[in-house]
Amino acid sequence: MQICFGIIYWIIIFGLQCQELIGSGIAQGKDSIPLQGREVDPNRDREEPQPVFDPRSHRNITALAGQSAYLECRVFNLGGRAVTWIRQRDLHVLTAGHFTYTTDQRFSIVQPGVAQLQGSDEEWILQIKYVQPRDVGIYECQVSTEPRIWLDFHLNVIESKAEMHGPPEVYLKQGSVFLLTCTVAQVADGTVVFWYKDGEAVDISGRNIRVDTNLEKSGPLISRLQVQQALVGDSGNYTCAPTGSISASTMVHIINGEHPAAMQHGNVARSQDNFPVLFLLLVSLFLNRDLYLNVR
Repeated sequence: MQICFGIIYWIIIFGLQCQELIGSGIAQGKDSIPLQGREVDPNRDREEPQPVFDPRSHRNITALAGQSAYLECRVFNLGGRAVTWIRQRDLHVLTAGHFTYTTDQRFSIVQPGVAQLQGSDEEWILQIKYVQPRDVGIYECQVSTEPRIWLDFHLNVIESKAEMHGPPEVYLKQGSVFLLTCTVAQVADGTVVFWYKDGEAVDISGRNIRVDTNLEKSGPLISRLQVQQALVGDSGNYTCAPTGSISASTMVHIINGEHPAAMQHGNVARSQDNFPVLFLLLVSLFLNRDLYLNVR
């Protein structure tokens, strides 16, 4: 009986010592758990995830000539790999990472402020300043995997054009009022319209000359030039020139003492001027006819 109690006693003592050793090891920050007893990390032996493009990326971009175009390429699981922008038409490397490899300073890589603060490498936005029609084409966002992967972006450029209402030439009587209306279908923010007469800026500080420009929320930009009591000196070529747009012109003729219709219908005026000649020709034919009959 004493032997059984002795064995139980030593078993309890051994258990308390083991518990103390384990507790002291944890308190000292030591890993006392054998390697065989550790839980294996299930992600440790997995392959590194491969980069993928964001399927929600807008790949057809339309920009207004003279403005900036932004081609936004987002890549997930980049893992420190380089992102390169290539212009497809000549296979020119424009950027690689944050570095630019073209002498055209209009091209650069920009990242949103939030991405910069968070150190995110997901968004690689190619910025093209003062975009021109020659920039139209396909641009590749390429990732340096093996094999390489890429995503195509198509850039379209629209040229803004001004349009004058009415005929290209206008004939008016001296003292009348004339109104020229210019519209621009697509304009950028901050567009300003300038009016010129024969290449010089129209002076609106003098006589009864007024310019009104309105930009509708969902419509075109409309600019109107109005001249009260027009003089012969107001004749000339008037040009509507919005910033960043192709200009449009109208020729204005101010007539002194002659009806405008006579100028608008030049063929009618010329036929009236030729009436005396036609009358004399008819009289001559009639007299020659009588002379011919008398001789017979």
